[in-house]
Amino acid sequence: MKNKSSDLRRTLIATIYSLLGRKDYTKKQILKKLQTKFAEASLALINEVIEELTAKNIISDQRFLESYVRSRISAGWGENKIKLKLREKGIDKELINDNLVLFDLINFEDIADYCKRKYKIDDIDFTKIEYAEKTKLKSKIMNHLAQKGFNYDQIKKILELVL
Repeated sequence: MKNKSSDLRRTLIATIYSLLGRKDYTKKQILKKLQTKFAEASLALINEVIEELTAKNIISDQRFLESYVRSRISAGWGENKIKLKLREKGIDKELINDNLVLFDLINFEDIADYCKRKYKIDDIDFTKIEYAEKTKLKSKIMNHLAQKGFNYDQIKKILELVL
């Protein structure tokens, strides 16, 4: 029995290394994957292996968070949406709050340029359009940015750059 348990343990560790060889995962994501793939493994054994590899810094929620935030910011996501997705992936709220400085990487000029391209702002002569049309355009941009996860203050800042 001991031999079978140690074989399963080695298999769990090898699977984790294989997963992490492709991309970073949170502890919660790895736990779910291992529970799905190895139904015969006890939760205690899986948690023990995860904690062992976390102590060796092989599994790191911090590293995942940093990588995820940078990639989502470069994809044009806002702070609120990124925080929500991190919580869904099992990142602790305290860890997110400890790393708020990463959200300073959001480049509002790039987001404004994106909005200008998306809504063809440079092609619009604002002196010739009615107030209602301008308000409708502004509303569209605000809704789009809110869906992307930007808060009201950030949206205001971006709109100032766009319009």
